Amino acid sequence: MHITIRKSSDHNERRTIWLPMVEEDLEEVCEELGIEMTIEPNCYIEDARDERFLNTLADDNVNIDELNYLMKRFDGFDSREIDKFHAVAFAEEYSSMGDLINLSFNLHGYSLINNFNDFNKLGKDLYLTEKMAVATKELDELDGESYAMGVIKDNKSAKVTPYGVLYKNSNDPIQVYNGKNFPPYGWKESMVII
Repeated sequence: MHITIRKSSDHNERRTIWLPMVEEDLEEVCEELGIEMTIEPNCYIEDARDERFLNTLADDNVNIDELNYLMKRFDGFDSREIDKFHAVAFAEEYSSMGDLINLSFNLHGYSLINNFNDFNKLGKDLYLTEKMAVATKELDELDGESYAMGVIKDNKSAKVTPYGVLYKNSNDPIQVYNGKNFPPYGWKESMVII
């Protein structure tokens, strides 16, 4: 995502960068802008290509390392996961970088419905999201329409969001980020080619 940042205390010098980026390049940008590497908020987001992302943040003053880490997580998401991410952030009112990083590891706890055209497919998607992995035969034999109707009728936690109807499923969230140490996550800079 293209994001325009500047040092939190400097309103003059800004730079539009593509995140995520490798650590060496990020350090170079921070040095050019005078952004000191700390665990505190150290940069200000002036603009982002994705308006939904800007609307999710409560404060545009963020930590550049946390921002880059979250963008690494986004880099591995498909469009449905990004929609679900924004729906959960909206519904649960998550807005801090720590909450958003933890949310990026907990999308399995939610189902997002934004297309009600095929209830059989919808039910199978809901079932697969909750179970996370099932045998092909089990999924093929599932009456998706009945499952979808059960979820829709029985779920008291449904919330309407700008991205669709969000349902909390039985998967419990886990806190993986404590605000200091990033959870291990394989991204292209840490991949080894053999």
